[in-house]
Amino acid sequence: MKKFSKIIGIALLSLTIFSCSDDDNNTPAQQTITDIAVANPDLSILVAALTRTNLAGTLDGSGQYTVFAPTNAAFTTFFTSLGANVTVN
Repeated sequence: MKKFSKIIGIALLSLTIFSCSDDDNNTPAQQTITDIAVANPDLSILVAALTRTNLAGTLDGSGQYTVFAPTNAAFTTFFTSLGANVTVN
């Protein structure tokens, strides 16, 4: 019985030691503002505006930026308030 207890103890200790290794790489990939906007279909007009003004490349850089991003609905409302045929272009 003592032998069996030792074997179980060693097995549990081994399981604990090997299962707690720190070799997992769970660091999420860093996304740029442009990456986030491109992935969201509700921000397609913003992406078009960033591309048209050459700001997409700037926001892909390593600097820190804060963007208050209007949705497509907000852009459409704004364009409508400016008159007929107003677009991001």
